[in-house]
Amino acid sequence: QADFKPKLLLVERPSTESHSKSSELQTDSSPKPDTGKPSSLEIHFDVKTDSKPKQDSRTRSMPESRRVVLSTKLYHDVQPTIPAKRRRSLLIYGADRSGTTFTTKMFAADPQLMTVYEPLWITSRWNKEDLTQIQNWKRNVLDLLKGILSCKFARSPAGIKFLSHTTEKWSGAFVNNAFKSPAFCPNGTCHINLAANPSYADKVCLTKYKHSVTKIGEPRTPDKLISSFLPMLFTENPDTDVRVIQLIRDPRASMNSRIKLGWMLDFHHSNFPNSVRRVCSNLAKNIRFGRDLGQWQEKYMEVHYRDLAGKPLETTEAMYKFAGFEMPDSIRDWVIRNTSPSKEEVRKEEKKTFSSVRNSTANIDKWQKDSPIGRTRIIEEHCKEALDLLGLTRITLTDKDI
Repeated sequence: QADFKPKLLLVERPSTESHSKSSELQTDSSPKPDTGKPSSLEIHFDVKTDSKPKQDSRTRSMPESRRVVLSTKLYHDVQPTIPAKRRRSLLIYGADRSGTTFTTKMFAADPQLMTVYEPLWITSRWNKEDLTQIQNWKRNVLDLLKGILSCKFARSPAGIKFLSHTTEKWSGAFVNNAFKSPAFCPNGTCHINLAANPSYADKVCLTKYKHSVTKIGEPRTPDKLISSFLPMLFTENPDTDVRVIQLIRDPRASMNSRIKLGWMLDFHHSNFPNSVRRVCSNLAKNIRFGRDLGQWQEKYMEVHYRDLAGKPLETTEAMYKFAGFEMPDSIRDWVIRNTSPSKEEVRKEEKKTFSSVRNSTANIDKWQKDSPIGRTRIIEEHCKEALDLLGLTRITLTDKDI
């Protein structure tokens, strides 16, 4: 299996309607670094280590990655059940309205994955309830993620404390709660107090699920930056092969969606430009950081909302392959069913904020019809760096810009 490492080239197809330039990103998970620059506009699975994609001067060259060989550690309370190979786990990261909920619900439909949606809602609540917890924010985030991704809740106070919240609904997205699944609740009875028995949670996580998946949103991470925790997440979990997918969406589209939901002020408000600058500054920093991870580059994949919506099945297959998971036929069926619904299903689901049912292709550039030109102009004015990083062209260019 070590010789069969797929090369994932996931790039954004330009839209003739938005006059977007193509944005390409290479993630190479093979043992040998490949500095070739892809020019294809599709998703490819290249398993020949001696073949190189065509050169393209438009594509930003990614830094060479090197494999880190790490040993598996055994702990006394779970020694008999740790698998021989390192556990593979996946972290999904993204800003609001960038496709993270759809992606998490898709993984949550796979019974071989222990999927936890937005656990940082709980650490954010701790910060509000007890201001002294703010100084422990990063530590709580790292320990909680270690519990989920490495099945080590019992190793930290934050991991144990989190288990006391697992019987409640902590977000409105209605993603399947793994802690209420048959794996944790045999015979339909959740009679075990997980906070009082964290080793039981660790063993169920290790033995009943092949992999762990969790989604965390940018607003609930320290400084709203992936750089605030990711390097330490890698170094503190040497016995887990943690992979990271960052979902990216055109900021004009994501902010249009947030405004429609009342999550953000509109362009008539005097503070709108400042809000836009903050959103796009964080977006640009997160993109740059993800594209320059050095020794961990092979563990990172950037996925664009346009690909997820325009080519949902191909993009899902690419994400599964990158994570090292086996994709069951049931997930292929789930993706098709949720991205190609009937008109009646669309009408029923369109008013639900976190619905995973959408006519995905029709939703890609819907923002251009919905967003007033004044709103788009302000966003484009203050998001130039992010738009350039994504290879997107402004649609409100003036003579001054030419």
